Amino acid sequence: MRRLLVVPVLAAAAFAVGPADAQDTPLPLDEPLQLNVDRDPELETIRVRTVRCYVDGETSPPPCADPDGVRDIMVELVNVCDGAEKATPLLVRTENFVSGAQSLEIDGDPADREFIIAAASGASGRNGQIVVGDVRDRGDGCPRVKRLLSLGPFRAATVRPKGAKYHSTGDVVAENLRKDFKGKELQVLQPWYTSRDAGCCPSFVSKALYRYKASTDSYVRYKSVTMRSDEVR
Repeated sequence: MRRLLVVPVLAAAAFAVGPADAQDTPLPLDEPLQLNVDRDPELETIRVRTVRCYVDGETSPPPCADPDGVRDIMVELVNVCDGAEKATPLLVRTENFVSGAQSLEIDGDPADREFIIAAASGASGRNGQIVVGDVRDRGDGCPRVKRLLSLGPFRAATVRPKGAKYHSTGDVVAENLRKDFKGKELQVLQPWYTSRDAGCCPSFVSKALYRYKASTDSYVRYKSVTMRSDEVR
């Protein structure tokens, strides 16, 4: 049975990518997330590791002098491999913060749990990423990450609307959209901005639906639509 790693969400398992300004509540993964992504009795850990710190335009290695300052982070899965702790990167690249993280059931197999992570960079979250992937056992007890879907600043869920300049990271919903399809599909919503749009108010919103395809071992888009934001209901 596949074990999914998914990244940001709406609705029942949902959270939006937002600015990395001061928060009234702790950001997800301020504390590590523990769950079982394989079939052994030991829990695995998903954690944030700080890669570098930023102070007054200068960079420095961790630990950061300002605990609330801007930093580059990597999200890692920590597991025991060959008798030692092994940290496996889950993101394609470093980001500034994690805006959403949770564990839930996606593939219908109660023997293990899946997890959802949203990561972004910049005040608007424009440079974040959506990653969908498997955490698989290589056969020696060591995990391997297989990315089934990867979206970011240079790869959007839909074609750029005429007049739009860029998209933000967006949100993902993992849910049962159709009764004739076994398992959960992914619905990706992404705002598109013109050069005149404020961060709050994109001119367009796109929706893309993805379904797992075994022959390519990936999530494949099968439907998409883009509309002006004032047409969204």
